Amino acid sequence: MSSKIPRYDEAYVWAWLPGAIEPIVCGRLSIHDGLVPFNYGRSYLERAVIFPDVRIGAGSVIKRAIVDTGAAVPPGTHIGVDPQEDARRFYMSEGGVALVTRDMAARLLKKG
Repeated sequence: MSSKIPRYDEAYVWAWLPGAIEPIVCGRLSIHDGLVPFNYGRSYLERAVIFPDVRIGAGSVIKRAIVDTGAAVPPGTHIGVDPQEDARRFYMSEGGVALVTRDMAARLLKKG
């Protein structure tokens, strides 16, 4: 009697982010032409890094951003949704991640 050994050609990579109550998919490893490339998952790429003592107003959407300690994001603010709007208001990395300092967030409060 013989049994077949299953052939696996992909694996998903999960991670627990600080303060999260559930893990997210960081990406997928898959065999392609003898190589095993890693492809980042959308949920991982769209995450935001929020430093301590940040206040985020109700209805705000924050993706692909780093928000500095002590910043106050006004209610209804969208960050990481419209790259052109983000470039007018924040520092942007080459990869399209917005850096929101305390002063930048304060300017948003004054405009609102």
